[in-house]
Amino acid sequence: MEPDMPEGWNLLGQEYRLSGRPERAVTTLNRALLVLRESPMTFFVLGESYTDLRRHDLAAQAFRQAVQMDGGFVEAWAALALAYVRSGRLADAREIVRTLEKSSPPYADIVKREIAKVEGAR
Repeated sequence: MEPDMPEGWNLLGQEYRLSGRPERAVTTLNRALLVLRESPMTFFVLGESYTDLRRHDLAAQAFRQAVQMDGGFVEAWAALALAYVRSGRLADAREIVRTLEKSSPPYADIVKREIAKVEGAR
């Protein structure tokens, strides 16, 4: 009823994700972004949906959009770093970790653990 209400789209996208339908979430959120354009949370949920599909490059693109719109969106920064780790872009992930160490040490620790797993597997 209110197509320009980001919260409704985000909740619908999350519901699709939680019900095991991330493809439907991606479709829904991409349609929502045609109307919304300036919703960091919608880009974040889209990134999470791409992560569910193991489309880490597309997830990184969505998370980058979220942090470009809201530089203080710590969860999106951490998710971007994790997408970089999963894509093998460890240097980019480490750069974000340095920022997260100042703003949100717990998120920095999560990303550092993931980097260590990847490095240990090599």
